[in-house]
Amino acid sequence: MLEAQGIFRIDKPNGRIFLDVHYDFINYYNLFVTKEYWSKFHIPRHGSHITIGNTMFHDNMDWVKAKKIYDRRLIKFQYNPYIYIGGGSKGFTNFYIKVYSEEIDHIKQELRIIEKEDYKGAHITLGSDKNRNVIPYWPQMIKI
Repeated sequence: MLEAQGIFRIDKPNGRIFLDVHYDFINYYNLFVTKEYWSKFHIPRHGSHITIGNTMFHDNMDWVKAKKIYDRRLIKFQYNPYIYIGGGSKGFTNFYIKVYSEEIDHIKQELRIIEKEDYKGAHITLGSDKNRNVIPYWPQMIKI
């Protein structure tokens, strides 16, 4: 496990509470995805981040407490440096790294953010093949 930190942010107009993580996470891992899949991926719309709460999935988040106690605070997290692939059921493939943090878990409890049964855990989405230009295992497809 490696350790990093992000800045706690609130984006109430878009219904999001998240950790803003340095963009270098995406830049660094993009090198590996590009090498393995022979293509650059589609970067996340909101940049490099860890979602803590989202009104699409969570009801009754305590926005006042989030702003008063946590806004712009540095939060530490640990992450597994390996790239995971998933999200195929959405019609595209996501590339992500798994994140672990007791502090994030504590914040979620305090802000009344309750995960649903199908929650797969905290992560940083590195990108996806939404632009449909990711070719898996491209060296096997080239005839010499």
